[in-house]
Amino acid sequence: MLGGAIGGPAGRGNILNQSTLKPKNTGQTIGRLMKYFGPWWPMAIVALVSIIISTWSQVTTPELTGQLVDCYLTPATTSTFGNFGGSTALGGSSKYQLLAGAGS
Repeated sequence: MLGGAIGGPAGRGNILNQSTLKPKNTGQTIGRLMKYFGPWWPMAIVALVSIIISTWSQVTTPELTGQLVDCYLTPATTSTFGNFGGSTALGGSSKYQLLAGAGS
């Protein structure tokens, strides 16, 4: 009594008891779907190629950026600012070494 009015097992609208329809022949269903999208297949190919190019560029950009920094920017920065700021590892002299030498 109460279950039918709310939408329980006896009521309509119970989504869990509905059966799912599956295609009998998948190839035939896909063929029919292709007929509907037939006029737009060139745009579908353009979209697919755009997706592939976009994915490729997103994957390779970090690698190319890393190579740019390692091969071009780091050597240029080292040669320009190598003796600046007391970098003794690159052959420069630190201000502490200069002050110690001035006091002697």
